[in-house]
Amino acid sequence: MSFIQNGLDLLLPNQCLGCHKFLDSRVPLCLTCAKTLSPNFAFYCPICHKRLPYRSLVCPTHRTQPLKAIACLFDWRNLLVQELILNFKYHNLVPLKSVFQTYLSTFLNYHLQILQEQNYNLIPIPLSSQRLRQRGFNQAEIILPNQESLRLPIMKNNLLRIKNNPPQALTSSPEERLQNMINVFGIKSSEEISKKNFLLIDDVYTTGVTLNEAAKTLKENGAKNIIGVTLAGQIY
Repeated sequence: MSFIQNGLDLLLPNQCLGCHKFLDSRVPLCLTCAKTLSPNFAFYCPICHKRLPYRSLVCPTHRTQPLKAIACLFDWRNLLVQELILNFKYHNLVPLKSVFQTYLSTFLNYHLQILQEQNYNLIPIPLSSQRLRQRGFNQAEIILPNQESLRLPIMKNNLLRIKNNPPQALTSSPEERLQNMINVFGIKSSEEISKKNFLLIDDVYTTGVTLNEAAKTLKENGAKNIIGVTLAGQIY
């Protein structure tokens, strides 16, 4: 397999998605372009978009919402961010997961004390079984840091995607996005959800419909507080 891969690397040399420079690494991002990325580790209110103080995970004005806070590591309007995420998600550039894992690990360590104090569990937003077979991986799951370095519990197989709805990217309006996500999620065991706090992991936050619907499902099954973090969004 390594012989075949080496041959493919010679025929199809890797290029940086930012500057298109040829690279020796299988990760299609050079150090120079990586340094242009500026992550934002703050949490925001998903309703009023107010930046929350450090160690605060609930907006005092909108604390009754299912999704209490959201963090987006990068601004989706950044063209390099779009190139990285879209190629990772739709063109199977799986080596990019190491880049995303690094930033997500740094984010979780930055907030680790408060997340541990309040006993937060991580849940990657699930794919439907049909889409998982088509894509071969769940992007929200494989960007999680390695279990050895992650100091927060992960709950992978309780929040389920029970409806194979069209991708949100194919919807044309906020109203269509909302209708597309109704009753998409289900819970395998309410007992594991009850009275616990959860941090939802996803790739992109736009209108927030996906995370809000997941948070609503968790809340209906007894969860306490739910917050979210995505690789990119337009929350700023």
